[in-house]
Order: sequence, then C-alpha cells, then structure tokens
Amino acid sequence: MVSKIINFIKQNKRNIVALVLIILIALVFSINKKERNSVENIESEKLSASALNTTDYSTDTTSLNSGKRSLLKFENDIYMFEYPKGGRIDHSASSFYPNTRVFYFGEKQKVKDLSIFSSNKLYDGYGVLVYNLGKKDAKFIAEKERESHIKECGASKISNLKNIPFADRNAFAFDAKGCKGNFSIYYLNNDNGILIKVVSYYIGNDSYKETLDKILKTFKLK
Repeated sequence: MVSKIINFIKQNKRNIVALVLIILIALVFSINKKERNSVENIESEKLSASALNTTDYSTDTTSLNSGKRSLLKFENDIYMFEYPKGGRIDHSASSFYPNTRVFYFGEKQKVKDLSIFSSNKLYDGYGVLVYNLGKKDAKFIAEKERESHIKECGASKISNLKNIPFADRNAFAFDAKGCKGNFSIYYLNNDNGILIKVVSYYIGNDSYKETLDKILKTFKLK
C-alpha cells in the first residue's frame, strides 16, 4: 500500500506541487481579504463616530433670562450657546448637515427622533441648527440662499434680507413664514473669515419662537 502511494506521488509529482501551490495562494488571498475587511470595518466605525456624535459638551449654567433656571451650554472652538434642558443635541463633522443641532419635540409630535428631518415627518417641534460653511462671504451666501427659498416657497413667505446685530457683530438675515415651517436664518463671519449659519426653526406652535429667541441671544462667536 505504501509503495503504491509512493509510486502515485512520483508519477503525479508536478500535479501535486501545482495543487499545493494553488491551495497556498488561496489561503494567502483569504487571509489578506479578512485583514482588509477588518481595517475597513474599523475605519467605517471611526467615520460613523466622527460624522454624528451625541455631544457631551454641555455644562450647567443659570443665565438666559431666568436667574435660577438651570440651562446647558454647548461650546466648541468656534461658537457657543445656551439652551434649556430637554432638548436633543447632536454634533456632526459633515458640512452637508448641521454641525450642531439642538431640538425639542412638541406634545403632538408622535415620532420623536432626529431622523424625521430627512423624511419630512416633523409637524410639532422647534430648535436651533448651526452650520460651519468654511471661508465664504456672508452676504453673498445669504442672498443666494434667500433666492433659493423664494423659488421654493414664493416671495410672499420670505422677508427682505436684513443687516442686523447678532452675536455681538453684524449679520445678514431673513425670515420665512409657512415655508415648510417657520424660520430665521443668520449669516455671519468670524474673525478668521469662517461663515457661520444659524437657523432658528419651528413648526406647530408660535409660542416656540419665544424660547428660540432666548437661545439665540446667548449665541456667541469666539
């Protein structure tokens, strides 16, 4: 039996060597693929974490027109603001979404999740959204975006562009009423030329605007 096996190996030596090489190459490719997938999964997790992080930057404060009322403060390297407890806040690294968003859902809002913004299912809520748009001219972007809102909702729902005091400096701003909700948008540059866009938005109850205005009064650029 052993001699038969030896003879078989001798007769098929080349085929056996080729088969072993194929098996070894397949094993190498399989190991490399697993390593690449592992690295890709790690990088994907890192990107997901940096793209949208529930912030833990808040600290207690007692300002905002209430003396004893406890508030929270959001702060990063460019801006800061205070807001009442109870809001959902998140922070995004993407330039296509609000870099910081604090939002409150009304009692009538059934689905109380920030994902509803992408599905237009919000009908009772309010909040402040802040965008870092990079080095751009505030007036130019304000005029361009105002024209875009006019095309979408009609000129009767969009106010004139104003140059007003905001966050201890001048900002360009306009308001909208009944344009998929109600909002005010402020555009201002910091000392380094970075354009910050601040959106005060609400839908459902006009009384929400009072809280939004109080939050906006605390907004500061660094």
